[in-house]
Amino acid sequence: MSEDIGLRLGIVPLRPLSVPDLLRGALDAVRRHPGALLGIGFAVAVVGELAARLAVLLAFGGDPAGLDLTGHPGSAFPPFAASLLRTAAFGLVGIVLAAVVNTVVPRAVFGHTTRASAALRAGSPSMPALLGVAVLTGLLVGLAAGMAALGALAVAISPLGLVLALPPLGLMLYLSVVLLLAPPVAVVERLGPVAALRRSRELVHDGAGGWWRVFGVALIASLVGLALKVAVYSVFDAISGGTAFADALGAILVGTLVTPWTLALHALLYVDARYRVEGSEGLWRAAG
Repeated sequence: MSEDIGLRLGIVPLRPLSVPDLLRGALDAVRRHPGALLGIGFAVAVVGELAARLAVLLAFGGDPAGLDLTGHPGSAFPPFAASLLRTAAFGLVGIVLAAVVNTVVPRAVFGHTTRASAALRAGSPSMPALLGVAVLTGLLVGLAAGMAALGALAVAISPLGLVLALPPLGLMLYLSVVLLLAPPVAVVERLGPVAALRRSRELVHDGAGGWWRVFGVALIASLVGLALKVAVYSVFDAISGGTAFADALGAILVGTLVTPWTLALHALLYVDARYRVEGSEGLWRAAG
């Protein structure tokens, strides 16, 4: 079979991948590995939700929406701070799922099925590097977001503030995309956090079809996740009247279904970039 058509051993053909290939391949990865991806995804979603709510409770003593740490009515700081705490809690627990997904998916490209226990054993050595990647990415993107927020405040004072807001906003978006492949790099290539970030940038620009292609795929994944999230929360709100318990169940369901698929999509973007840069040898090395 010609290389243009692509021999298919597993979840995607062995050739440069189209966007439909990536979307279907990520779904097929989840379908073929329910224990490793959905099972661990569910466990991570439950632990993450409990950890996030505990962190908010310890920090604010209750619902942050009803608190005002600044002493001024309508302050947005407590909800914003609570959102940061929730993000940090989920990010910390999600390292386990990232290690598993980026172990399972490259192997699944060649038709190998990896059980949850085997994926945990194989992925666990990469978890410290994944933690470093998460921290560095959060700091870099967060710094750009903070600069954009300051620019947005300047816009409220003067229209010229838009000149200050747009560059850091563009930087935040740029960094979010070029660092997207750092978790697969950290797991597959066993690189440290800084090296993984650099390697991700190289692959996005040189191997994954360019920044705009990666941005487009990530945007599609985000829109799919948002649509499912809205649908799930709407159903739970209609049934329960918007209780905290229903919100937690909705978050767990979304985390169980959407997060593994999204991470699998990112892993396939990495595999695709390796193929485009290194050919079939890059795929074999990515599969371990």
